[in-house]
Amino acid sequence: MGILDDVVINAKSVAEAVGRKAGQIVDVSKLRVGAAEVNAEITKRYQTLGQYVYENSREALAADPEAMGKMAELDGLQEQLSVINKELTDKQNKTVCPTCGKHCSNTDIFCSTCGAKLINEPEPEAIPQEGGPNDEAAKAACRVLKSSGATWHETVAAAACPLSAEGPGDGVAARARDGGRGGAG
Repeated sequence: MGILDDVVINAKSVAEAVGRKAGQIVDVSKLRVGAAEVNAEITKRYQTLGQYVYENSREALAADPEAMGKMAELDGLQEQLSVINKELTDKQNKTVCPTCGKHCSNTDIFCSTCGAKLINEPEPEAIPQEGGPNDEAAKAACRVLKSSGATWHETVAAAACPLSAEGPGDGVAARARDGGRGGAG
């Protein structure tokens, strides 16, 4: 029985060593989790402090070019985020409540959360552009071209680009500039 007793004793000592090592691993894991939680809380507090300084100390930090540079970067990112959020709400046919920030349908007049009146922007009206059918220079160019014997296509091309020899008219606009003489000055 001596060999069997030695095997049992060795097995017990190995099991105790493995148990101690497992306990150490569990302790180390608990400490790592604790450290990660504290580190996350520190990061959160830094963010809160940074936001407070950003919002309340702009004038005090005006002399510090590094701080002003970082604030300008943040301002640019805030602007980008605002533009992206605006495009997102437009694509989703939503409007944002100016009081509570809830996304509401473009057809809503009042916010369903807080009851505030929503500001729905009307569709932008078409603005006549220079060189279009309402432009007097384009109309005059068309009249000159018609009287000079230009084809309908040449007249339309010149109206799209009335005062430039470049573009779709292939010299038609030049004829309009010199009174339909075709470049002979």
